[in-house]
Order: sequence, then structure tokens, then C-alpha cells
Amino acid sequence: MTIEDVIYGQAWASILALLAAAVIALFALAARAGLISVQPSLVHLARRAFLPSAAIVAVVATWGSLYLSEVAGFIPCEYCWYQRIAMYPLALILVIAAVTRDLRVWRYALPLAVIGAVISIYHYWLQMNPDGPTACSVGVPCSVRYVDELGVVSIPWMAMSAFILIGVLLVVARAVGPVPHGGEAETAHPEGDEDARVLAAPWKSASSPPQG
Repeated sequence: MTIEDVIYGQAWASILALLAAAVIALFALAARAGLISVQPSLVHLARRAFLPSAAIVAVVATWGSLYLSEVAGFIPCEYCWYQRIAMYPLALILVIAAVTRDLRVWRYALPLAVIGAVISIYHYWLQMNPDGPTACSVGVPCSVRYVDELGVVSIPWMAMSAFILIGVLLVVARAVGPVPHGGEAETAHPEGDEDARVLAAPWKSASSPPQG
């Protein structure tokens, strides 16, 4: 497999990541607005899979970043490093959180994902507008496009897709709540945690018994 093949695969993976983020976000918003009924099996899937999925996305994105610089030989620009600063800790933090099933990770992982996404979007804009303002006055220009696949995909696009998908997965994982002890009943939230109850409620199936 050549470097070109790997980059082409990364490009398609980034597009699929954005599509997945859009589908999950739209489905979640529709459920929260009461437009659709969420089956318990989907809630169970979200509880079991979304946090580990976010960890996998971060690890794959970190591997892809290192591959582009260490194997493909692309020298990171200033904004590439900023995105790495946001992504690399996520690969470690989310893996630990997935193993320990610690949903509290969203408090410090989500800000990193949001910051990384904002930087990636701005970096992508710089590449699309090479004559615009740039803070990269030394070293590799931030407007340089090492990767130009499928007409839209570049390195900051890849990073942006990973940050957005991680953010969506964390938000929905937080909304549905932790895996119940024993895997059967709903996990009771601590008394006084009104925010947790409000976030979890919209994800319950319409067939769930009314609360007293």
C-alpha cells in the first residue's frame, strides 16, 4: 500500500466521520425535540459504544497525524501543531475514560474537541483563501495544501472531521447517561442533579412508563 493510498483512505474516512456526526446529531436533536421515539436498544447502544467510539476516533486521528509527518514527510505548520496539541491528549484521555467508563471525561475532553475544531476550521479557511491573513509568518506557510483529495479534503479538514465527531459522540454519551449497574435498569442520578435528569429524559423511549 502506497502513501497515496493511505491518504486517499484517510480522506474518505474524514468524509464518513462528518456524515456520521451529522446523522447522530440530527437524530439526537429530533429525539430531544420529541419528533421521534428512541428505542431502548438504541439508548443501550449509545451508552455502550459512543464513549469507546470517541476514543477510537481520537487514536486513529493521532495515528493519521503522525503518519503524515513521520512517514509521508509533511512538515507540520503552526496551526497543525495547535491541532495536535488538542488531539493528542484526547487520544490518551478518552482511552482511559472508555476503559473506566467515566462519562465525566466530557468536562475536559469536550472543550479540547471544540477548540481543536475551531482551529481546524480556521486553518481550512486559510487554505481556501491563501491570500488572506495568516499568523504563520515563520516556517511552513499555513496555507500550503499537502493533501488535496476529492476536491475538498485537506489535512485540517481531516482534523476538523475528527474533532466534530468526537464532540458529537461525547455530547450524546453525556445525554444518555452511564451504563446502568447490571446493565438492566436505568441508572439513578444523584439527588439534586437536575441537569443530568433533564439531559437523560429525552432519550427514553416513548414506551417507558410515566414517572411518578
